[in-house]
Amino acid sequence: MSDTSSGNDPFSLWVSGSEPVRELQKYVESVTSKDSGCFIPEEDRIAVFDMDGTILSENNPGDIEWVMYLRRVLNDPSYNPSEEQKRMAEEMIEAIRTGVKKPGFTERKNNCNAKAFSGMTVSEYRQYVERFLSGPSGTFEGAARKNLFYLPMVQIIEYLKSKGFTVFVCSATESLNVRTTLSGAVDIPPNQIIGTDYLLVASRQGEKDGLDYILGKDEELVYTDKVLMVASGLNKVVKLIQSIGKRPVLAFGNGTGDYSMLTFVSENPEYRSMSFMLLADDSVRDYGNPERTIPLRKHAEEMGWPVISVKNDFRTIYGDKIKPRYKDISGFFSEVLDGRFAG
Repeated sequence: MSDTSSGNDPFSLWVSGSEPVRELQKYVESVTSKDSGCFIPEEDRIAVFDMDGTILSENNPGDIEWVMYLRRVLNDPSYNPSEEQKRMAEEMIEAIRTGVKKPGFTERKNNCNAKAFSGMTVSEYRQYVERFLSGPSGTFEGAARKNLFYLPMVQIIEYLKSKGFTVFVCSATESLNVRTTLSGAVDIPPNQIIGTDYLLVASRQGEKDGLDYILGKDEELVYTDKVLMVASGLNKVVKLIQSIGKRPVLAFGNGTGDYSMLTFVSENPEYRSMSFMLLADDSVRDYGNPERTIPLRKHAEEMGWPVISVKNDFRTIYGDKIKPRYKDISGFFSEVLDGRFAG
C-alpha cells in the first residue's frame, strides 16, 4: 500500500480547493469543537464507508468479489462449475459492461458465489482470497489487485481517525473477504468491518442444528452454500444497527445499494450528520463511466449529499505508477470471452 501521508497536509492527494474536502473539514471542525453547538462526543463519532467503488476500485473490472468469482468459475482447474454458475459468469460480465443488472441479479449472484466456495474451511477461503489479491491486476499496469485502493479516500479514513472518529466498513461482499481485502491496506480492526454473511458449520456437523451440536477439538468451520444476509440496500442499515448498536454520523457510498445507508446516516435525529456520494466518472485515469453517474449525482443533490468526483477531486487515484491497461474495459472482456482470462 502506498503511503498516503504528505507532511502536514492530510489531503495531499486531493485537488487543491476540492469542495467535498472543504465541506468535510468544516463539518469535522464543528462536531469536534465543544463550543460549536454541534459537538459530538468521541464515543458517538462513527463514520461508515462502503468498500467496492468507495475506497476500493470497482473497475477490477468489477467488484473484487465478482472478479474472484469469474476466476473461480472460468479459470480454476481445481473447480468444476455448474451450468448455472457459468451462466451467472456471463450475466455478471454483461452487468459490468452495461451497468444494468437483470431482475434478481443480486440474489442469483450471491447464491452462485456461495456455491463456488462451499466446502472450504475458513482458513482455506482466507488463503484463496489472499492469493487472488496478490495476483496482478488484469486491468491496470503496475498493480496487484490489492493495490487498487482509492488513495484519497484512504486519506479521509486516516483524517477522521485523527479527529476521534471510529471508522466502520459495511460492504455487500462476504465478511471474511472484506476483512482479508482490507488487511494491511486500511487500518481498520476486523470487528469494525461488516459484510454479507454465509452460513458456517462445523466440519462434522452434518444436518444437525448448531444449537444442538458441540464442536469437536479438531474440527474447523466450513462454508456452506447458504446466504444468511446480503449487506446491501436496506440490509446495510439493519447490519449497522445489529453490529454497532447506534447510528453513524458520517457515511460514504457510491451507488444505489448505498442509498438506504446514506439516508439513514444523513437523517440522524440526534446529531448533525453528513453523507457523501462518490462518483467513478474518470474515464482517462480509470475505467469510470460519466454517463452512468448522472442519476447518482441527481439523487445525491436531491438528498443534499456532497458529491465526490474521482475525475475532478482526486489528484491521483491509485498512485502515479498505476495506469489503465486498456483504452476501455472491452479489451479485458475480449480476453475473458476467448479464453485468455488469467484471473
